[in-house]
Amino acid sequence: MKKEILIDLMDLDEHSGFGEIERMYANIFSKIDIPDMHFNFLVRDKQMNTYGEKVGYLKHRSIYKVFPFLISRHFDLWHSVHQLYRECPRNKSTKRILTIHDLNFLYEKNEKKAKKYLNAVCKKINNAHHLVAISNFAKCEVLKNCKVEENKPFDVILNGVRDTSNDNRTKPSFIKPNRKFLCAVGAVREKKNIHVLLDMMKHLPEYELYVCGSTTGEYPQKLKDRVKNEKIDNVTITGIITDEEKNWLYANMEALMFPSRLEGFGLPIIEAMHFKKAVFSSPFSSLPEICSTHAYVWKELEPEYMATLVREKVSEFYADSSRAETEKEYANSYSYERHIKAYIALYRKMLGLPEMEINL
Repeated sequence: MKKEILIDLMDLDEHSGFGEIERMYANIFSKIDIPDMHFNFLVRDKQMNTYGEKVGYLKHRSIYKVFPFLISRHFDLWHSVHQLYRECPRNKSTKRILTIHDLNFLYEKNEKKAKKYLNAVCKKINNAHHLVAISNFAKCEVLKNCKVEENKPFDVILNGVRDTSNDNRTKPSFIKPNRKFLCAVGAVREKKNIHVLLDMMKHLPEYELYVCGSTTGEYPQKLKDRVKNEKIDNVTITGIITDEEKNWLYANMEALMFPSRLEGFGLPIIEAMHFKKAVFSSPFSSLPEICSTHAYVWKELEPEYMATLVREKVSEFYADSSRAETEKEYANSYSYERHIKAYIALYRKMLGLPEMEINL
């Protein structure tokens, strides 16, 4: 009889790193054939049955959070792909894996809310049989802030990042003609530090900057107001873009700007490296680990210094073709094939199944 595995994919629709990861999980796991394993997805109502008949589906119901025992189906293993899952099976025989992306709320929320979130994550950690972090930085954050049982397994499985450098491209309508440009990609939130790029761009009049990503909340509006009021004419905040538009931007930009303060990983960094593009990053959280030696790291986020480094290093990067090739090779090490195989190997180990070579 096949082992039944439930993967929590409640955030498939999010325009974020979470959403991107979960969409890749859904696409890959829905096509895998493994004789002794059957995959099931926990999804919202509109995602039911959207990934074919090879996988099973468990429809999310709010009542499960209060009464998890109402999940009548038995699952041998449950995998929550992020640390703030909403509910999970409580059957004692169900093995539970918890993937932890970050504890950013400790720095984003006020003290009361941060404590509430931390207590919730610590409880989920205690309920899990096996922990996985998406970076060594994320693991260290957990060990520093949560009491983890000494004998509880805790691995690092680095995120997979899809190489889209050969995928379809569409030129966005907002592109200004005959202008070199820089990009910042990702949800436009305060932790992303986009405001420092606005000041930097005052010192880089020869470039345009396109800030691309979800713009919900007060912070994006503050940025738009600054662009207008301070007449920062070389910055455009675009909102959400399509994957095809993102591919076009990566392929044609001069460099990626990533000044974030808080990241468990930083997907756009590796995405841009797939396109052999220069990357500039802040020195905070997981970013030095993910950038390795392949990005330019601002030692401080002082606008004039940042602009000077960009101006100097962009030309340096493209003058040495071997640097771009090495960067591309490094980005390829984050393949989803490696990532998914690592999780399947962990599933099999926890379920007492023999090792097996998996073809994806």
